[in-house]
Order: sequence, then C-alpha cells, then structure tokens
Amino acid sequence: MRRAQSFPVLETERLNLRAVMPEDHDFYHSLLAVRDVTRFSDFPDAPARAQSGRILAWMSKRFGSGKGCAWLIEQRRGGRAGRRNPHQPHR
Repeated sequence: MRRAQSFPVLETERLNLRAVMPEDHDFYHSLLAVRDVTRFSDFPDAPARAQSGRILAWMSKRFGSGKGCAWLIEQRRGGRAGRRNPHQPHR
C-alpha cells in the first residue's frame, strides 16, 4: 500500500516551485491565452474559462492520484504566480 506524501516544494533564492491550486485559475486562464505559451503544448489556444478550469483541476489532481505532478513557479517576494503580465515580452 502506498503512503500519501505531501507535495514537494522547491525553493530558490528568487522562486518557489509549488503545487497548482484552484486559486491559480485567473492567472492560468490568462497564461493559456498567450499563443507562445501553448504553441508546443497539448493545451488549446485561448480556451474558454470553463475549459481552463478543467485543465487546472486535472493538473492539481495528478500528484494525489500518483500519476505525476504539475508545478507552478512563483516569485518568492510576491508569493503569487503570474506577477508579471504574460502578454508583455520578457526582458
């Protein structure tokens, strides 16, 4: 029998890598609207809000089901994913 494990959190001086959570939906939905983000993925370009919610829910269940994990990268200082506008070019 497998023992439940807590989701691993990786931290660097600037970043946290953590589990995807339902509270990330607004950011994740806006991120999927950026063509360069979805270009090489299996995710649809600019999905409807309900569809991005289903994708996020699927990602957040991966670890608990033992079928993988989905990480979200956030800046440690702000404590939120997507502090930068995904529609602006990276500098």
